[in-house]
Amino acid sequence: MKSVANSNTAQRGLLPSYRRPSILRAIFKVILTKAKTYQLSYLFGVGDMARARLYKALYSGLGLQVTIHLNSPVPLQSDHEDVQMYLLSAKL
Repeated sequence: MKSVANSNTAQRGLLPSYRRPSILRAIFKVILTKAKTYQLSYLFGVGDMARARLYKALYSGLGLQVTIHLNSPVPLQSDHEDVQMYLLSAKL
């Protein structure tokens, strides 16, 4: 592995007036650009099923093949509020 970068975006959110597809795409595009700058090989993420599908759609629109790992559930953490989280991955 050439390099590792970590970005913890837990508990981040957008004000409702900024929750538009164009803004979300722009944010995800910046993340992808940074990942390529760091010469990363993979992106990983965690989210509930609704967000996992949203993230998959956004990154797929940027040309990545994203996998939601249904057979690899993420252990519940205190900030998950009893909602099951799922691991996502994409090869860069």
